[in-house]
This record gives sequence, C-alpha cells and structure tokens, in this order.
Amino acid sequence: MAARPAAGRGRLVAGLAVLLFVWVWLFRFAPLGGAFGGFDNDHFLQFSYAKAVEAGAQPLRDFLDAVHGARPSLTYELSAAAQRALGDTLRSEALLTVTGVALASAATFLAAAALAPWPWALGTALLAAFASPKLYSYPKVLALSVIALLIVTYARRPSRRILAAMSMWTAVAFLFRHDYAVYCGVGSAAVVAATHWRDSRTMTRRLAAFALLAGLLLAPSLVWVQRYAGLVEYVRNGLEMSRSEDERTRLKEWPHPVLTSPVTAAALLDREENINAWLYYLFLALPVTAGAMAIVLARAGQEPQRAVATLALALMAVVVWRTFLRGNLGARFGEMAPLVAVLGAWLGGVATRGGGWTSPGRLASAALAAVVVVITTACIWVQQSVASELATGRLLSHPAALVERLERVSAELKGLPAALRGTQGADMMAAAYLNQCTRPTDRIFFVTYAPEVLAFSERRFAGGRATVVPSFYKDPLYSRRTLAWLEAESVPVALVDKADRSGALLSVPILDEFLRQHYDEVGTFGPWRVLVRRDRAATGTWAGGLPCFG
Repeated sequence: MAARPAAGRGRLVAGLAVLLFVWVWLFRFAPLGGAFGGFDNDHFLQFSYAKAVEAGAQPLRDFLDAVHGARPSLTYELSAAAQRALGDTLRSEALLTVTGVALASAATFLAAAALAPWPWALGTALLAAFASPKLYSYPKVLALSVIALLIVTYARRPSRRILAAMSMWTAVAFLFRHDYAVYCGVGSAAVVAATHWRDSRTMTRRLAAFALLAGLLLAPSLVWVQRYAGLVEYVRNGLEMSRSEDERTRLKEWPHPVLTSPVTAAALLDREENINAWLYYLFLALPVTAGAMAIVLARAGQEPQRAVATLALALMAVVVWRTFLRGNLGARFGEMAPLVAVLGAWLGGVATRGGGWTSPGRLASAALAAVVVVITTACIWVQQSVASELATGRLLSHPAALVERLERVSAELKGLPAALRGTQGADMMAAAYLNQCTRPTDRIFFVTYAPEVLAFSERRFAGGRATVVPSFYKDPLYSRRTLAWLEAESVPVALVDKADRSGALLSVPILDEFLRQHYDEVGTFGPWRVLVRRDRAATGTWAGGLPCFG
C-alpha cells in the first residue's frame, strides 16, 4: 500500500516539473523584444565568441579565452549549433538560452521535491525563476541545478551509477566554464564523504573513482589546452584573470539597509539597498542554517539521507555565495537562486513539519518561515519587475493574446540583428557602418567594450579578442599573440574608446604602437573613435564621409 502513494506523488511531481518548465519558458521568452531584442549587452560578448566558433574558429587556437578554452567549449558550441540548426538570428539564441533556464527551473524543483513537500519545492523553485538569471547565465544555473538533483539522488541511493553521473556532469560543467566544475566537485565530494564517512575505504574508493572518471572524460580537452596554450600557462592565466575580475567586482563593503521615514513596507522596498541587503544575507543565512540543522537532525537519527544531501548542498552554496555575489548584486542573485531554492524548500518543510517539537515551537517556526517567504517574494517581485514582465509577456491575459505575443516576439527576433542596424543610437549606427563598409571576411579590432556593436555588425573580431580589457591578459605573451593575429588578418577598421586616446592600450604598448603605425582616425560614433588602416584603399564613402572598404 505504501508504494501506491509514493508512485502517485512521483507522477504528480513529474507533471508539476513539466508545467513549471513550460511556465518558466513562457515567462522568459514572451517579454523579449525591444532594445537588443531583449538581451543584455553583456550577452553579446559570449554570443560573438559563439559566432566565431560557428565560422570554424576554436578557443586558444584562434582566439584568447581563459575560462572556456577547452574543446569542446559547450557555452560557445551550443550557441553555434543553434545558429546552424535554427538560423543565424537572435531567435535561435533565445530558444537555446530560454530553454536552458527553464530546464534549470525544472531540475531545481525536482531536487527540492526530493527533500521537501512538493508545495514548498514548487514555491521556492518559482521564486528562483522570478529571480531571473541573465539568459547568458543559463549554463551557470543549469550546472548548479542538475548537480543539486544528482547530489540529492546519490544521498538517497548511493550507487556507482549515480556517482558516475555526478562525475560526468562535473566534466560537462567544466566544458561550459571551468570554475563550474569546482562547485560541482565540492558538492559531489561532500555528499560522498558525508554518505560514507563511517566506511573510510568505500569513501576513498568512491572519491577516487569520481575524480578518475572526470579526468578521463576531460583528457582530450586537456590535450587540446596543452597543445595550444600549455596547461601550466593556461591555469596561471586563468587564475590571474579570476583575481583581476575579483578585484574589479568585489563588494567594497557589506550591504546595509537604509531606513527611511516613515518606515513602511513600501518605503523599504523602494530602496534597492534594502532589497540587496535582505537577499544577500538571506542567501548566506539559508545555507548556514540548513547545514547546521542537517547536522542536528543527522545526529538525532532523523532523515539521515536528506540531512546528508542538505549538508553537501549547503557547503556548495557557501562556496558559490563567496564567488557569485559580487558587484551589481541585483543581476547576480538569480545565478545562485537554484541552490538557495532547494535549501529553502528543505528548511521550510522542516519548519512546518516541526521535527518533533512542541506545538508552540512548531507554530513559531512556521510563522518565521512564512515571514521570510513573504519578504523574499516582495523583494524579488520588486527588484526583477515581475509584474511588468508578466504584463509585457501577456502571461496573465487571454490565451489568444499570449499566442499573438509569442508570434510577434518570434518574428521580431528572427529579423535580428539585421533589423536594428542603422536605428537610433551610436551603437547601431556603428554596427550599420561596419556591416556595410567592410567585407564579410574582414575583422574589426575593438579597443573598447562594445559587444553589441560587434554582434549587430555581423563581423568577426580581430586579434583573438572581442574586446581589449587592460586588466586581462597582462603577460606580454598574449599581446604578442594578439599582434600576430592582427598582422595575419584583414582588419580595415578599429573602434577605440574616445575618452582613452589609446589609454586602454597603455598596459599593452605593443598593440598601442601597432595602431599608431598603421591606422588613422577618420571619425567618431558616440563614445568611439573610428580608426582605419592606412594602407587600405577606400572603395567608397559612407554617411559623414567615413571610408568604405567593401
């Protein structure tokens, strides 16, 4: 008789996971459109590298990359595959990334439902979805949510098959971006150690098998890295870049709330500082609390399998909290949300179940859980403009209105990037100039951060860099590699920050000298200077007298 309710719950959870996938897919796809097709401009940096891969380029061999350099680089390869299969438009990129985010939401729900009552799992998974991770971060949330599901499954059934799945997914995470493997590895090692801590021989064997399988799966990729960069040099450069990025984006001080007068809920939520402070400390408090509670329950012999999984996820979440939540907090909470959702669901289930506490204690814990959920929901709702997204996507309208919205967004994205070139704004005017006045085989050298110009111009970047950032690739070795690529490529135009007057290149004097020797300034687009190759004969002129080369 017990098997029948369990089977019924399994079917219910599976059905809810499918419905959640569909809902999140609609929630992220339907509001797209408008400026840049609804994508953030940062998205186009990743997209530009994917377009290079689509054209046959590969990281390290053809361009610099310190965190996606192993082949196959899944972050780029999947986008390139979507472009080949579904068309060279932003619709293909939207279909890929939105599907990735929706899959992460479904995996988050399944992991949470294995630890907690399904209403708690569904509620926290929805909150994680409403936290709206950036679409270019879909590999990040997918890596975390899938490994969370595997960790929970291993804690319940510690088989070699699930161990192999964790190892394989860690290898997949590495190919998406190398640091993702660290988070997956920490969580996987923690659940293996916590599950077998009484049997040191089994624990050691399982950990060794986990590492060995991941290493074997990644061996061809590591050979690629060794061939084109050298493993030691590649690791050193990656660590330097990570250190530079951490220094650039590290929070200068801990977030703190700002109390306004009168102190009302509306006034508090009107301040971004208050929302950031609440979510920042909540995203730390939940893993710490869940880990401590898991230890208490495990020692008491209550639900040891769930406690083991929770402890492993809590440890992984603390590591993720330290590395994910940096500058621009509002855009980063969604990336950590899957782990927090799973831990929050478990804590909510414990709080409302009581765990054997007296009735007043059960009521107090349930009330506290309810207050936390209400405040968190309000913070996410305001910060991510959920109501506006729902209205824009027609998600609460008549089904016919939703279908009409989906068709309109699909058609608009299918016309991009071409449809926006030449529209208002220096970036789109620059994209139109580069597209119309250079050949498809030409490259553009970007001594600035303008990934949207690169993507909408539909031209490839020169010198193995989609952008020249002074704090990255400090070693002269990388400057020499960039110079070698530039000299071998057809690069009629360079775009340089107007305010810098080559200041972005002062830390790379070889490239600065190359521009001075071979390029002349001929005009501007907004914040950028247009430099053209001195020895290339113009074939015509564009608006404002800018020379054309195609």
